Amino acid sequence: MRADAFTRDQQAWLDQMLARIPASLRSIAERTHQDMVVGDKVREANIWLRETVESMKPSPSIEEIEIDAYGEEMSAAAETIAEKFMDLTRARVNTDERLIERAEKSIGKAIPGDSTTSKVKRITDKKFWKSQIRKNLRLHRELWHLRLAPTRLKYCSTDATHEYQNMLAQHGEWAKAHIFVSDNGETFPAPTPNETKKNRYCQLVAQSKGIENIANEKKMVAMIVTITLDTQYHATLTINPGTPQQRRIRNKNYDPEMTPRKGHDWLNKQWRNMRSALGRATKKRGKIEFMNVVGAQPNGDETAHWHIVFWCYPDDVAEVKKLFDKYFRTNDNPRQIDFEKAESAHGASSYAMRMLSYVTRQVSDSDDEKQEALNASAWASTMGIRRYRTSHTKTTMWRLARKKEIELPDEMKYSAVSGDYAGFLTNAERYKAKLKYVSKIGSYGDSYKKPIGISFINDCGNFQSSECVKIWTIEQAKSWVADSCSKEPSKTETPPADEYFSTENRHVIEPNAPPQVWWNGESYPF
Repeated sequence: MRADAFTRDQQAWLDQMLARIPASLRSIAERTHQDMVVGDKVREANIWLRETVESMKPSPSIEEIEIDAYGEEMSAAAETIAEKFMDLTRARVNTDERLIERAEKSIGKAIPGDSTTSKVKRITDKKFWKSQIRKNLRLHRELWHLRLAPTRLKYCSTDATHEYQNMLAQHGEWAKAHIFVSDNGETFPAPTPNETKKNRYCQLVAQSKGIENIANEKKMVAMIVTITLDTQYHATLTINPGTPQQRRIRNKNYDPEMTPRKGHDWLNKQWRNMRSALGRATKKRGKIEFMNVVGAQPNGDETAHWHIVFWCYPDDVAEVKKLFDKYFRTNDNPRQIDFEKAESAHGASSYAMRMLSYVTRQVSDSDDEKQEALNASAWASTMGIRRYRTSHTKTTMWRLARKKEIELPDEMKYSAVSGDYAGFLTNAERYKAKLKYVSKIGSYGDSYKKPIGISFINDCGNFQSSECVKIWTIEQAKSWVADSCSKEPSKTETPPADEYFSTENRHVIEPNAPPQVWWNGESYPF
């Protein structure tokens, strides 16, 4: 039977099925269906298409929304849902609890919020619903690519990369249109995504280098551990790897329910269990002291794998390897967990820096590597995966300590301003430094704590604290307002953030380099 011999009803059913598939994949689905039809397997072809579409059921929040909805279409759908719940709040028969229950059924999960009032404010706000729709639609479309065309992926689909780039462009436009204004009239331009990623790279480099310096001072040794998930998480298999005949084929053992996010969640769960085991003393050993830097990276078929730079004492290496096997090994493939010893004292940080360059898209070797780094970032954004973490978490305090208005003991202040993360951690422990918080109320009425300063015990043994007194607000830039009213849009662009790597700011990425200006305004050296 030929595909063009379908009756009107058959063609209508086929169009209805294809409409539930992303537009960029419909030709692939239709071609697969037609190939089966031409082979006189009409019934099998229809069953395959129906079962495939039904198995890819979207989350409740996007069931009534077009699968190819973007931008304005998402906004319109979010506004419709918010208005529906706003109308329901006016009906006397509907209590707040009943409305929240109905919204949770629509969204497929619990509505966040500290109180009933804050939850009701969320379900009647179009911004909340647009956020939910965007996250769920992006994920749903990407899972369709994994289902129909996994061998064509390179970390993520082209659609996901384009959507991620569009989001970055929108963030850049927002940054150009807004400024930060303090209560005493100071202004500061909003950072663009390009500036943010470079700043983030510098910060993570200083953190990783600081952790390595602490580990070296304690005479720890470094291992580089790579963990790969089991076969059911992989949509494809690589044939003839490392040869000119290398290619990818579909994995018959792949379970579509094991999405990249679920694989990453499993790694997180096992990592928590292993860290707990390391911190427990047994009859044979005491607690194992360790430090680590963890990076998450996608395979070609979007399956997550982890690279871990792990520091411990030499006597604990054998026990640590046993624990990695206990918590992460699920098959007899020796490549599932790979241990590699750092080649030198600085080999571990070099490996960590390479991970960071991909996480923050600071790759400059080739266009292919730049594209791969962009795809990996789009993958993490779509799947909601955090790609980098460390065992030391005083980053918020470190960033606060760099502010001019925060007064701290000289050693602690200098280590923060100069980018010496290891020195800052040592001094923070010496002075028993803690973050100081103030209670705030969010836009939905939820209470949260905002860090505003640092408290510590000075050399005299007295309790002391220092706070940020400036209050910053976000306003629309006047130049942007003028440009928007002119006939032609402004062509002025924010210059790239190369100043993070300039000679005057080398202290940002070189922990031991002194700052050019002391925090009290005096030049350095004295």
